This record gives sequence, C-alpha cells and structure tokens, in this order.
Amino acid sequence: MNIKTLDLTKYFTLEENIGRLERLAEIKSPIMDLVYPESKRTNYPRSIVAIKDPPKEVKNVPVIMRGTQAVPLNDKKGATGYEPFPIEVSMTLTAADINDLIAAGFTLNAQAEIDQKVDRLRKTTHATTEALAAQSLTGKIQYPVRGVLADNSELYTANFGTTKTHAIAKKWDNSTITIADIIKDRLAMGDKACGNSYGNNISILVNSAAFNIVIYQLLKLPNNALNLSADENVIKFPGFTLRRLASTYYDFKEKQDTPVIPNGKACAIATDAPHWLPYCAIDDIDAQLAPLPFFSKAVKVENPSAWELYGKTKPFPVPIVDAICWADIL
Repeated sequence: MNIKTLDLTKYFTLEENIGRLERLAEIKSPIMDLVYPESKRTNYPRSIVAIKDPPKEVKNVPVIMRGTQAVPLNDKKGATGYEPFPIEVSMTLTAADINDLIAAGFTLNAQAEIDQKVDRLRKTTHATTEALAAQSLTGKIQYPVRGVLADNSELYTANFGTTKTHAIAKKWDNSTITIADIIKDRLAMGDKACGNSYGNNISILVNSAAFNIVIYQLLKLPNNALNLSADENVIKFPGFTLRRLASTYYDFKEKQDTPVIPNGKACAIATDAPHWLPYCAIDDIDAQLAPLPFFSKAVKVENPSAWELYGKTKPFPVPIVDAICWADIL
C-alpha cells in the first residue's frame, strides 16, 4: 500500500460492506429477537412510513347479502404517516491516528482494523434500535433526539395506540400469594393479548424481583407437580412462557439506565402477532437512499486532516398494541 495515497473508501464499497457484515458476529438483543425477529424486519423503500402500511390485526367481518357491496377495510384517516428519525454515529480517524496505526502495522492488518471500528458503529446503532424497540412495547416511543438543544431534552415521539392492561386480584409479594394465583393472572393477561389471528405464543416479561417470587413459589411445590421446564431465564407454563428480562437502556433525559420492564410490572406479549420493524430509506446519497439495516462509509475531511467513519440506519419498530398487556404485580 502506498501510504501517501491511503484511501479508506476502498474498504467501504458495496462488496466490502456485505463481506464485513458476513464476517462480523451476529448481535443478540432481547426485545428485537423476541418481538421483532428477522422474519419481521423488512427494508422499507420510503423515508416516511405510510399510515396504511404497518401490519394490523386481522379481524372477522360480516358476511354480505348476495349482490351487495363488499365490506370496506378502511384505513385511518387524517394522518399522512409516521416520520422515523435516523440513527447516525461517526468515528474520526485523524492523520495522527493513522500514522500511529501504520507504525503498528496498519498496512498489514487494515481489513481487521476497519472491521473492528465499523463493528463498534454497528453495535451502537443496534443498541439504539433495541432501545426504540423496548419503548415501543408501551405503545409509544419517546426517545431523546439530538437537536438544537444540547441537553437532549427534545423528544422524538411516535404513538401507536393504547396497550391492554390487567388488574390483578392480589400482589405477587403478598404473603398469601400462591403459584395458582400467579398462573391465573398470567393466563388472564395472555387472554387479553390474544387476537383473531394470534395468541398461540404468549411471553410474560418480568424483572428479577418478580421472577424470584415465582421461583420461590415453585420450590414450594412437591416434586415439580406442574411438570414445568426451565431454561436459564425462561420457565414454560401451560399457556404461556415466563421470561426474566433484566436488560436496560440509557435514558439521556434522566441520565440513568432505565429497565425495559420496570420494577413491579409485567408485560404479556403475543409474539406471533405481526409486530413490524422496517428499515426505512437512509438519508444518504452514497447509500443511494436505499433502505438498509446498516450502512457505513468513510469520508475524507481536511480540518483537521482525517477520515470520518459513519454508521447509519433508520429503523422504526411498530408494535401491535392489542397484542400487548401490562399489569402492576408488586
């Protein structure tokens, strides 16, 4: 490699980007993998999500008299659509950084060095997508947006509607609670999260405190009387799966980590509902304005002399709110 003509753009061609994503390890994240798995992620060729495009619950309709009009499946009126906000991160490699890398053998290990740096950009955009997905379970996204206010107090919002709720008869930390009471609550939540075309796969998400209560109640049963199966943070009950979810995301407004499942709450989700995560058209000409899960590029800048590495995506997690039910359990 001629150091004087060092050009990082050669590592960001379409072929190089595809090859890099194939080389890098798959990123796991609880909400995206459970509610928005690969089968529910699509490349959406617009920058605005039309109000008619998000999947909806399929409901039955009346039959019609022969020779009369068909039943219209009306879309929402009075709204043009949702405007997803992009996720864009960057990393600067100054001329001084590159000189240091060359001294350490960059010219021999350039591909691995670039992969490592792009992987950090990729993981950051994925973590942000996971935070948006986590917020979507409430029926609303309210996420800090970097704008004219330096304190990130502006919010990017998207409202999908109201999720279901369930009022339990007895708090789980009540001294008289039994495993039968807990199962009754979970089944009731699962029933509320069911729809005409979904509800066969119900996951109940709780945090560690609630999960520990369930474990304690199960230990009281003689010889696993319910014949339950447990695997790490999952217990499979008849009719639903109980999952311990301890993941968090950073709240820039409150300046602290926020649990996906708040203390004292439980969330029932029909994971077979048509929740949808489109990757919308990226606002970048070098990306050909294409909808991509992740796009990276290198741009040479002059002051200071450097290469700027970018990672971009524009995800928009859309939940089926009728397939989600929350309850206060502690």
